[in-house]
Amino acid sequence: MVFSETFTTEPINIDGFYGLHSYGRKTDGRPTGGVSCYLRPTQGNFKVVHKEEDVLTVRTDNITVVAVYIRPQATTEEVIETIMASIADTSKDESIIIVGDINCRIDKNTKTEIVLEMLSEEGYILANSKEVPTYIAHNGTRAIDLLLYKGKNLRLIEEMGL
Repeated sequence: MVFSETFTTEPINIDGFYGLHSYGRKTDGRPTGGVSCYLRPTQGNFKVVHKEEDVLTVRTDNITVVAVYIRPQATTEEVIETIMASIADTSKDESIIIVGDINCRIDKNTKTEIVLEMLSEEGYILANSKEVPTYIAHNGTRAIDLLLYKGKNLRLIEEMGL
């Protein structure tokens, strides 16, 4: 399980899971940012291979998971730099999922088009649909939380239509 924009500034434990965190930052109001990845012991060995503010890359025996939160004001270059840094220590033949609040609207946005084109060139497939919003609030709905994947062990995602 991956949670992004957690606002978490200290560990939150979930029974039956190992919790890994890149904590949010305290501000004058509520905390900002943060990502958490929870793994079951049955998922085998794991190792954090990259960690920075709002980013966590975890390699397990079968898959690498990149949990990411990118602030809405981030430029296209900042989004690309963040994602590329998070996958820099992975190999081309690894099965990888990039997931989180990337704040790139897939229903409209040139920033998103550039980011998705770059990730497509790296072999990633977007699992989201433009018609399914991931952000629902009083001021509208948007698809800004993304899941991208690549690798031979991830065909099930495609088959399930997620």
